[in-house]
Amino acid sequence: MKKKNRMKKKKTWVLTSLVTGTLLSAPMISNIHAAVPDVNAQETDTTTTQNQSDDDMTTISKDNFLNYFTQNGNAVNNYDSSTGVQVFTTTTNQAGNITFNGLVNLNNSFEIKGAINVGKSTSANKVADGIGFAFYQGERSQYSSSSNNIYGGNVGIYGVPNVFGWKLDTYSNDGAIDGDSDEGLPTPYGAFVSTDSTGKGTIDKQSVQGMGSDFEDGQLHDLDIKYDATTKILSVVVDDTTFSESLASKIDSQNPQYSFSIAASTGALSAEQTFRFDYMKYVAAQNATINYIDEKTGNTLDSSTISGVSNALIDYPDAKIEDYENEGYEVDTDKTDLTNSSRFDSDDTKDQTFSVYLKHKTTTTTTAKVVQQKISYEYEDGTKAATDSIQKLTFVNEVTKDEVTGETTSTWTPENGTVFSKVISPEITGYEADQTAIPETADISQDSSAANYVVKYAPKDEQATIRFIDSLTGNVIFEKQLSGKFGTTASYKLADDIALIENQGYFVKSSTLPKDGITFNEDGQTVIYEVNLLPIEITPDANSDSKTSSDSKTNSNSNSDSKQNLQPQIPTISNNSGIGDKVEQTELSTEIISQQIENEAVSYIHFVDQATNKIVKSDILLKQDGFYPIKVVATTLKKYGYQLQNDWNGTYNNSTGSQKNIKVYVTKGPRTQANAKPVLKNYLQADNFSFRDNTSQNHNGLLNQFFSSAGSVVDVNHTLIPKVGGGGAGTGHEVAKILAVLAYSVNFSRR
Repeated sequence: MKKKNRMKKKKTWVLTSLVTGTLLSAPMISNIHAAVPDVNAQETDTTTTQNQSDDDMTTISKDNFLNYFTQNGNAVNNYDSSTGVQVFTTTTNQAGNITFNGLVNLNNSFEIKGAINVGKSTSANKVADGIGFAFYQGERSQYSSSSNNIYGGNVGIYGVPNVFGWKLDTYSNDGAIDGDSDEGLPTPYGAFVSTDSTGKGTIDKQSVQGMGSDFEDGQLHDLDIKYDATTKILSVVVDDTTFSESLASKIDSQNPQYSFSIAASTGALSAEQTFRFDYMKYVAAQNATINYIDEKTGNTLDSSTISGVSNALIDYPDAKIEDYENEGYEVDTDKTDLTNSSRFDSDDTKDQTFSVYLKHKTTTTTTAKVVQQKISYEYEDGTKAATDSIQKLTFVNEVTKDEVTGETTSTWTPENGTVFSKVISPEITGYEADQTAIPETADISQDSSAANYVVKYAPKDEQATIRFIDSLTGNVIFEKQLSGKFGTTASYKLADDIALIENQGYFVKSSTLPKDGITFNEDGQTVIYEVNLLPIEITPDANSDSKTSSDSKTNSNSNSDSKQNLQPQIPTISNNSGIGDKVEQTELSTEIISQQIENEAVSYIHFVDQATNKIVKSDILLKQDGFYPIKVVATTLKKYGYQLQNDWNGTYNNSTGSQKNIKVYVTKGPRTQANAKPVLKNYLQADNFSFRDNTSQNHNGLLNQFFSSAGSVVDVNHTLIPKVGGGGAGTGHEVAKILAVLAYSVNFSRR
């Protein structure tokens, strides 16, 4: 900020020491002429001239004399407070003076009461030089020096610029010393004197009055100096002699405050010169310096001086302070010691100093910033899984502008903390979060960026168990384990295991499996489903012909008299129409079977009663390249009176689902067993129910040499052993037959 230049010259009028010197040639010790300061009328007391009562005046007594006067030269330490006598000189070549520490305002009356002693003169010992009283403006301490050839002539008055006063001179100079010569004047004499701006003295010869030789008697002679402010008359009364002179033309009306001193000196002649101080009454002139201080920087912006009198109100500088206020300052009343009721004190020995502390006015604006943390909860497909978690921290900014400098400061304050709390991810049934919690984040500030988190939820892995239970025994035949993601439906259908169930001689009695499929929705709990099974019981008709036609051929039609053929008591599942459903066994024609092969997703093997053309048993051919255990099934059917009529080794190719349904015709034989319940093996934990394995392959390799014919490899495991004496592969190979039977038995028992 560009500051205005308020600095002005300080207008201070101070008291100057007057030093007397000897006429003969003794130079004064030190002399520095100070320029008289300019006067600013606006800062000077221009009180109308008036006479004051004693109540308005300050009185200095002999008791506090040293509080108001300063001793210089030979006057130092030569004051007796009990008598009020101040000694200036005691012998030759001495000079001493006292200076008033305050200022005399000549707009007000004053009086100095005391007595002077100029020494004792005899015919043998004359005295010199006298005592002078001077009023002047300028520095309070001015001394003569030999460098400027100024001597203390005219009892300490000559050599000091712009002086007016009165002297009592006891020695007549032979020639002029920096001023008028007093040759021819009576000695001792009294007279008013003055100096110009260079210190050259002039004697007002019209005021000269001789005091008589008796005056130099070494005694104190009463002295009364009075000034009447109304008439501007200064009068000096010594004993019975009165000296009067108007000061109207000499007083600076704009600055009527003057320093005052009393001085005496000796040269080659000796004199004990003293002044008895009785009292001094005056209206004390006061000066107050006001410093204007920038409280923020500590710098003093400006100073001004206000003059007045003791106990008067100090004129408060309203206009100046208003200027500062326009520049953005305001007064700090707590620290400022100048108020509208401040007064000048009664001690005019030193100026008062006041400090006006100026604060920088400020304006404050407030803004806010919000820092947010957002946590989104989503499923894997991006859809919302739970309500967003949002935390917000607010920071308030106070911007303060310095109205003086224009500078701004910013202060941020957190309104609700600086920490984003830890957030536990919500639990969602069946789903697992990739982050169980978003941790606490500390030290958030207004400069922190918004935080965004996404917590993903994936379905849990679920388990389901299907238990296949023999309803008669309560035993678990086998279990099947299914797994999948929560909320999904298993592709499993009971029809997929029908072939396995029937191959073990069972059919489905009941099931707890849902009709719409198994849905994984238990959130970590393994669900157990039960499929209750009953053994297949095939009972031949007691009235039917037990003889099987030996010449019946595969794919031949049965006669119409064979309707009472062997049937399952409870039909087995033969299609994929539904889980747990029961489908009635119906008479299938070749056309119907062909149509089913085209429409079904899987293929079947149907065992058809050649006589009745009704299906006795059906099994699913799984969608794979496999081997159907035709020999095992044939053995089971034989127990129920049926005999295969087809020559099929059980191999099928259904990896592409294109295998045609296979029909195997059977004929009824004699009833050998009723209500047979085959013993089933528990294939729990098994995942491959093929009746081929490496061991069987190895057996085949060993035995093919006995049962194989040129260009034809025989599957020993699934080739019926011919009866003894039969034709074909069995003839002449009894040992091989035994081995074949053994191998067959071992293989079969392993299953």
